[in-house]
Amino acid sequence: MQQSAMPDEEEGGGEASGNIVEASSLTERQKRCERKLEWIFRFALGIEDSNNGISNKELKEGKDEDRNGKEIDLKGMCTSSVDLWLLYIRKRSRDANRAAACTGGDSNNSVRERTVAAYETALSHASFVHNNHLLWRQYLSYVKSWGETLSETDGTATDHTLQQMQKQSLRSIYQRLVSYPMTGIDQLWNEYETFERKQSEQLAQALIGDLLPKYQHSKSVYLERN
Repeated sequence: MQQSAMPDEEEGGGEASGNIVEASSLTERQKRCERKLEWIFRFALGIEDSNNGISNKELKEGKDEDRNGKEIDLKGMCTSSVDLWLLYIRKRSRDANRAAACTGGDSNNSVRERTVAAYETALSHASFVHNNHLLWRQYLSYVKSWGETLSETDGTATDHTLQQMQKQSLRSIYQRLVSYPMTGIDQLWNEYETFERKQSEQLAQALIGDLLPKYQHSKSVYLERN
């Protein structure tokens, strides 16, 4: 189902792809998978997106029923599933790419905004659950991928703004994730230290000093649990 609902799309949330399929060109089977995914997101994760292009009628058609014919309503009982959140992010990124391909304009900026919103929604529910490191690491990788766009630019004011946005986003992600016990917390902390020292050694000392107790507590909790 996941593969059918994600035609011609690369893995993970990212910038616009050259193989984005417009919603109008989807087969009926793919449309059914789209509705099923939206049903999962609404009832298993407890969220919905008014910009997904799926009507309430279509969502109702995608619902499941139990053996007595009653609709199954999970009401967000699967919010601890990192796999589901990663699928949610992937689909929202793909939806953003489709919308950008149809409307034109600053497509990269639009895709970034909607993809970041998807990551933030996921983290608001699953920042501390089992395997949370997969979510945090993918978020970091996505923001770091903005550098690929920067490497192709000519140094305009817009490019400088994107570079600053990238730095601020990376700092925010690192500073939040060190507060949560997770696999690979030591490596992530070392990455954060390296990141800050590249920006400013003086500022790095102050920021790292402030966050060190949170990191040490997270590491201690992780070691106790494992």
